[in-house]
Amino acid sequence: MKNKVNTMKKGIIFVVASLMMLSVINVASATDWTMYGFDLANTGFTPDDAPDEKRIFVEEKLLDGYDHSNDMVVANGKLYFNTKSQTSTLYCVDALNPTEELWSQPIGISYTSSPTISGNKLYIGTSQYLYCFNAETGNEIWTFDTQAANTQATVFNGNVYFFDYNDEVFYCANANTGQELWSKQMNDRPRGRPVIYNDNVYITESPPYNGPSVIYCLDINNEGAEIWTHALPDETVQSIAIDNDKVFVSNDKTVYCLDAIGNGDGTTDEIWNQGPFTYTLGPPSVAYGNVYVTNNYDVFCLDQDDGAEVWIFTCPNHRVDRDTKLTIADDKVLFGTVQYTDVKLYALDAHGDEGTTDVIWEHSIGSGYPLQTSAVVVDGLAWFMGRGAYLVGMFSSITTVPTIDGVDEAKVNEIITFEAMIDDITPLPPGNVQYMFDFGDGVDTYWLPSEVGVTMDDPFEIDYQYDEPGNYQVKTKVRHVASGLESDWSEPHNIYVSFMDIVSVTGGFGVNIAVRNYGDLDKDVDWSVDLIGGSVPGFHFNKHYEGSVEPLKANSTTIISTPMMFGLGDFDIKLKVEYAGEPPIEEVIEGRILFFYVML
Repeated sequence: MKNKVNTMKKGIIFVVASLMMLSVINVASATDWTMYGFDLANTGFTPDDAPDEKRIFVEEKLLDGYDHSNDMVVANGKLYFNTKSQTSTLYCVDALNPTEELWSQPIGISYTSSPTISGNKLYIGTSQYLYCFNAETGNEIWTFDTQAANTQATVFNGNVYFFDYNDEVFYCANANTGQELWSKQMNDRPRGRPVIYNDNVYITESPPYNGPSVIYCLDINNEGAEIWTHALPDETVQSIAIDNDKVFVSNDKTVYCLDAIGNGDGTTDEIWNQGPFTYTLGPPSVAYGNVYVTNNYDVFCLDQDDGAEVWIFTCPNHRVDRDTKLTIADDKVLFGTVQYTDVKLYALDAHGDEGTTDVIWEHSIGSGYPLQTSAVVVDGLAWFMGRGAYLVGMFSSITTVPTIDGVDEAKVNEIITFEAMIDDITPLPPGNVQYMFDFGDGVDTYWLPSEVGVTMDDPFEIDYQYDEPGNYQVKTKVRHVASGLESDWSEPHNIYVSFMDIVSVTGGFGVNIAVRNYGDLDKDVDWSVDLIGGSVPGFHFNKHYEGSVEPLKANSTTIISTPMMFGLGDFDIKLKVEYAGEPPIEEVIEGRILFFYVML
């Protein structure tokens, strides 16, 4: 379908014609969320943008039933998650169209970890194996036999680090082959995820019931040799997070901050502790010089330097799962609640003010789908997953831009056509769009066409003309009519509008050429005219004339005239005008001569 529009510049109406289909620039992800806690240090913080408003691009229950799921990951445009049931399954879906399953892989054991992605491989632990799958196809690459590898794996420098929960062993294996490189026998049950910082690996253990927990700092390059250990008083311990050479860990109802480097004698120092709080605390996240942690009802922000409370947020009539690791992105704290009858998603101001903070947005997903997993943020998109694989996806902005094309050179007042199109408006569903154009000369259009717009994969054109010479950059952007959201500007299309032009050619007793200088400076102009023809036998001629205008004044027109000539019949007039530093202007015009008189 061809789309047309009229626009006006200085009283002249320009008519829009059709255009050909052009490609769409897709923005590739720079910061995929490939593991629980986002990064090797398990900070829970991503530098990506996060939605400033409640803008939903998907809200869908992906599976039948109400099975719990582990934390999801997003990489290479795909979302990976797994259920926790007697018939657990690992799923890979399109991150922007999650109802499109790309592959699934039964793993058959109820106790499973969250997946970890590294390159084209996916690692996931179960009560029997650590699996390595091809992340693109779901095909099994290798397995590592354990009694229980159901805690998250960490991949670093070609090795994979993981636990055997039942046998209380910490392993390092080759990430490509699954071959064991070294292992460390622990004294109690491992907890959380191995955390990597400054080429050391940090792990935690605790007894099943009463007794102290222990944090280990191990040397990766020396087969896990102990650098330091530190005991904590309670057996309830969560995954640690590391930032600014400090280890942050929740132990029952207290947050501890330890020196990550150690004293060089097998010990390290406790820098501060904050607590006890009213309820058991979840795993900490760290960003902006703060520590973020939750318990059953509250979200706390503490100062990394001394543990002082920066702010507290109490979820009204809602509970937050104490195992939830908060997601920090774009000055926001993202999480969901587990109140079964009214589950809510929140985005809080990460910085707060005077002991409190603001709700930036919230969204209710009704009953039956409590959130016990962390939000995932990639490229301005945020995903939340509740029980039964109830997925909510929110977005910051349109992540695709239209393309624009047209001629590269033009003359002053020449009508030229620019072509624009977008055939995908990620992450929004298909719909009508409108275009705005910036012609680079200080003139922008309004949204075109008005009212309903056009189908987004239909081509669109606009005609325009410049009344001043120069180099211009033309851009376009789109607005999604249904939501009112706009894309960023397209990459510019460059066009040069010549300072010089042949404005008219007339006949008479000779050929007369009117040449205009549209610029603000005088120009020395060279010209040539070739007259070839005379179609009646005996009246042929071939004339060449050349000369210069020194100078052709700024914003003025000169007439170049050839001498009178004699001939009979049709002939061609070849014109050439040029000046220093610019491409020549050339035209060929057909004429007719009747003895001495030229007719054009």
